[in-house]
Amino acid sequence: MFIYVVTIGGKELPLTAEPAKDGGIAAPPVASVPDRPTGAPMDEYLDDTAPDRRARGLEIMKQVHGDDDPAGAPGDFFGMTVEHLFAEVWSRDGLSLRDRRLLLLGLLVGQGMDGDVELQLDAALRTGELTPDELREIVIFLTHYAGWPRGARLNVQVEELLSRFMKD
Repeated sequence: MFIYVVTIGGKELPLTAEPAKDGGIAAPPVASVPDRPTGAPMDEYLDDTAPDRRARGLEIMKQVHGDDDPAGAPGDFFGMTVEHLFAEVWSRDGLSLRDRRLLLLGLLVGQGMDGDVELQLDAALRTGELTPDELREIVIFLTHYAGWPRGARLNVQVEELLSRFMKD
């Protein structure tokens, strides 16, 4: 067993790791230390509780996905997504949700992650973060950086989304 000491917020936290079966070192488990509330100095975050993070994360997740009732999933993955990605990353000061969504769209298009692109386009339109004209402008802009095939696919996604949106 290997023992590591990490200092977070002025407190020393021990982390341990077991040797991996292949002879390497297994990744150490994540310490159960509360995440820092948005905008709070690092040394003041230790009073945050898991229920607070979860509630904050679910609220941000609702805003990001434009969904009043985000579907939960069994296991730790959903909980970590809510309590870390949404409660701590999406809620940070410095960038608006719209800014974060624009960055994410660029990344997803560039990576060819069409399913995730569709989810983000739909949420951006339903939440009012992006207008139909802005979505079309994104297509033109990203096509020149992500390549014509990905831009063409994005254009189809945007036009299909707008067609469905206009019917509702």
